[in-house]
Amino acid sequence: MQIRPPSLLRHGAAPAGLHAQRRVVEGRRARRVGQQLRRRALQPIGGAAALPLRVRGHRVPPARFTTRTCRGPRYMRGPRESYELVKRNVDDLKLLQVGIALSGPAGRFPIAWQFNIRGFDPALHPHAPASIAMLREQGMDFAMLNEFGIDPEDFAAGFRRSGLACGRLTWTAFSGSYDFGYLAKALTGGQPLPDTLDGFLALVRRLFGHSVFDVKHLARCCAMRGGLEQVATALGVKRAAGRAHCAGSDSLLTTDVLLIMMHRFFRNVDVLAHAGTIVDLT
Repeated sequence: MQIRPPSLLRHGAAPAGLHAQRRVVEGRRARRVGQQLRRRALQPIGGAAALPLRVRGHRVPPARFTTRTCRGPRYMRGPRESYELVKRNVDDLKLLQVGIALSGPAGRFPIAWQFNIRGFDPALHPHAPASIAMLREQGMDFAMLNEFGIDPEDFAAGFRRSGLACGRLTWTAFSGSYDFGYLAKALTGGQPLPDTLDGFLALVRRLFGHSVFDVKHLARCCAMRGGLEQVATALGVKRAAGRAHCAGSDSLLTTDVLLIMMHRFFRNVDVLAHAGTIVDLT
């Protein structure tokens, strides 16, 4: 996988993966991309507009961070116990990629931005070996990330200058606790996440506004279970470009899944009632 920060993924441009990524913004051009994102996505989700987000960090298995309050399998943990695990992972681990796709009343915009972040070294930083092996199988080159990736502080500064944190956009993610957690950490200068779940949800509202949706939660409302690939298969949605577990490609797939669900299941339903619900945290 070629890594040029940030990169552009066009539908049909990379049938074998992300090898055809193109550089779209650097330095001062980041603001122009942010303006383009805002122009295309200011409408609320009720009008089928959203900024689907996919943030690729990595997670250490729960046993690595087991405490008195977050023991046991995932389905037995309450929102506060789940947040404790998210916080411990996000605080200790590194952000790898951010993928952002666009949709609006006319449908999905056929590109996604993938920002590859530097700073993670498997030889130095804590990680789950199985997760890192899986990401390598999907084409992630950690040496190239560190050589060509974006400094997290530069990414955060560009994000803020672009106006994406204006609070007037609609943001979506699939099983978004880690997506919003890692991005919140980046945008606050690498600070630890808030100590409490209520504090974290307030931070998400401050950074991203009140129109935050978790597509996995919406899928559960439609009696669909499983991860992004399973839900996409159930809906008959195919990956438009790229490979699984790459943030740009996953954000495109999340967009397509969201739009199909909105068309099939939420045409006469007030989907805004689901705003702010993040799987496992609410």
